[in-house]
Amino acid sequence: MIQLGAKVKDCVSGFEGVAVSRYEAWKGATLYFVQAETLNSEGKVVEHQFEEGRLTAVKESKTRAA
Repeated sequence: MIQLGAKVKDCVSGFEGVAVSRYEAWKGATLYFVQAETLNSEGKVVEHQFEEGRLTAVKESKTRAA
């Protein structure tokens, strides 16, 4: 199970973002809404829906660039 708030990546499209919501579909699929961490060129939030099996957790670096 993916923790909400975790940084994730879709292994098919390469889309990365934060898992912001989770729901179970009627036929048993678990789906997540993943929101990009930056706005698009129009200043809007980008959010996509993915099945749980397509997502992997992204390890964040413990050091930040200055």
